[in-house]
Amino acid sequence: MPIIPKEAMPKASQFLKPTKLNLKVGDTRVFEITGPHQIGQQGLLSLPVKVSPEGIEGLFPLNRTHTALLVSLLGEDSDTWIGKKFEAMVVYQNNPKLGRPTMSWSITGLKE
Repeated sequence: MPIIPKEAMPKASQFLKPTKLNLKVGDTRVFEITGPHQIGQQGLLSLPVKVSPEGIEGLFPLNRTHTALLVSLLGEDSDTWIGKKFEAMVVYQNNPKLGRPTMSWSITGLKE
C-alpha cells in the first residue's frame, strides 16, 4: 500500500471554519467543490471547496452526516462532485474533544 507523505495531509489551518469567516449561527454560505474528497492523517474526510461570497478556498470538513447526505445527492464517486455547489448553515454542534458546543456547518442542500 502506498504511503501518503505528511506534506500532502491537510493542515488544520486549511479548514474553513465559521469563526475563520467571522460568521454567526444561522448564517449560510455556498460552497463550490473544487476537487475530490481528501483523507487526513486521522482518517477524517474533507472536500476542497471555494466559499461564496468571500471567494476563499480551503477544506470543508466531512463528518458522517455530511458525507451520507452528499453521497445520497451526488453519488459515491467524489470525482463527479467537482463543480457542484451546496449550501451550509452555521449551527452549534457538540464537540466531544472540547466537551462543549462549538460553531460548525450543517449542509442544507445543493445549489444551482
